[in-house]
Amino acid sequence: MGDSGWRAHYNSELRAEEIRTVIAAAQLGERPFVIGHSFGGFMTMKVASQYGDGLGGAVIVDSPIRSPEEARNADSWPGRGKG
Repeated sequence: MGDSGWRAHYNSELRAEEIRTVIAAAQLGERPFVIGHSFGGFMTMKVASQYGDGLGGAVIVDSPIRSPEEARNADSWPGRGKG
């Protein structure tokens, strides 16, 4: 995604920490809102779950949200997992 540097491995915990670091460096205030669209919505959910006490809120736009039960059973959905 662009010409910036990259790591050999990424995960959602690392991305959430990097988002929190950018928020702090940008001096967005004590409790900023995080807004994420599509894939960014997933990262917004991760940031909110890990660092929610430091946020004023989170807005998630056009990102599918599944219940924990649906997430556990995702491999049984048509076109996914075994079969």
